[in-house]
Formats: sequence, C-alpha cells, structure tokens
Amino acid sequence: MDKNAVRTQAKMMHGPIPATMPGAEMDTPALIDLGERLYFETALSADGSQSCNTCHRIDGGRGGVDNEATSLGVKGSRGDRNSPSVWNAGFHVAQFWDGRAADLAAQAKGPILNPVEMAVPDEKTAVNNLKEEGYETLFAEVFKGEAEPLTYDNVAKAIGAFERTLITVDRFD
Repeated sequence: MDKNAVRTQAKMMHGPIPATMPGAEMDTPALIDLGERLYFETALSADGSQSCNTCHRIDGGRGGVDNEATSLGVKGSRGDRNSPSVWNAGFHVAQFWDGRAADLAAQAKGPILNPVEMAVPDEKTAVNNLKEEGYETLFAEVFKGEAEPLTYDNVAKAIGAFERTLITVDRFD
C-alpha cells in the first residue's frame, strides 16, 4: 500500500473543510438563487405543504434538520428514516442514509416524488406545478439556449447548486 496515497486520502477526509464543494465551479449566482427559491418552494409537494426546507431546516439556526425522529410528510405521514442535515452534504461520497444517490442533484429528485415525503405523482406534475407558479421565465434566464429549460433535471441541478453553498464555517470545521 502506498503510504503517500493513504496520507493524501486521510488529509481529504480529516482536514479543514474546503471553501467550495465539488461541482461548484459550474454554478452561477443565478443558478444558486433559483435553487434557493426552489428549496423553499411548497409547489413541489402534492398538497402545497412541504418544501425541502420543511425537513432540512436551514432557517432559524436549525442545522439543516427538523429535529424529528422521522419527518412529517404530506397528509401527516411519517417516513421511515431521519432527515439528515444538508449542511456540508455535498462533501459526502453519496447521498441518503443508504447512499443510493450519487450527488446532490440526484438526491433532490427523490423526496419530491416519494409518496410519503412530498408525494408529487410524477416529474411532469412537478414541472407543471412550477409553471403554474410562474417559474418558466426564471428557468429560461438560468438555462439559456435550452429548448426546454424548465425540466425536472434542471430543478434538481438548481437545488443541488444551492445546497453546494451550505458549508459550515466555524472553528471546529
């Protein structure tokens, strides 16, 4: 085993948190702003009661969590797992407790379509909900040149870009 390779890997895992997350080099201020707006958007839930922030609270100093054993979803249903913090999540090697999503954008797609969490029945409905809320112009500005800027993939890209800004900065990091 190469000692230098092990040392390099250990430094990456146990050193100071970098100023930016992997993938942030492609994020624009407009993409991040759109992602932040979507992070708080309740139109991404079936009954208009949930947003990403409902379970991953970044407001009010809540540390990116809802402080519940399992989070409350639409219609008062509860999921099977605790909602992990979104702070520093882009530094993780995989997303969700079981690692089933490779990155923040892939993770952002899951809860919206989950029947317990946000319960939107399909990607088309999620996109239509955003169209009804007037998001088409914002997506056209951010995803210039794309034939169809408001897509489910672009929703996830924007939320992921915003989440890449959620980096803790304190003396312990």
